[in-house]
Amino acid sequence: MSEENFSRIANNLIATYGTNDPFKLAKYLNIQIVYLDYKAWLGLYSNINGVRTIFINNNLPKISQDGVCSHEVGHSFQPFKESVFMKEKFLFENNRIEREANVFAATLMFSRDIDESELTETDKMLLRNLEKYKLY
Repeated sequence: MSEENFSRIANNLIATYGTNDPFKLAKYLNIQIVYLDYKAWLGLYSNINGVRTIFINNNLPKISQDGVCSHEVGHSFQPFKESVFMKEKFLFENNRIEREANVFAATLMFSRDIDESELTETDKMLLRNLEKYKLY
């Protein structure tokens, strides 16, 4: 699948479900969300025996959690029957799998209004990195 397809999938989900909230989309897509106290990992997507789960670092600020969740939902559209994707400092690695998930996340994140006055430094860094993946 091409990166453009991941942007199209994200836009189709927004149109279908009337939201760009990745946590609501995960619920509609029957993907469980689990919050864990990670020291370094940002998030994790797993699909084991058809049970799709996103693990989110509960130490992250809200906007960063939204960005990580968006990225992990993007992984759910990649063609693997069973998979586990772990993120430590690899969210912005330059490989096809990560680029596709980042395009998906950028499409969701930049389709919303973000109050920049409430952003933490972590949020700002994540958004700056995601901005590189906007296709529009």
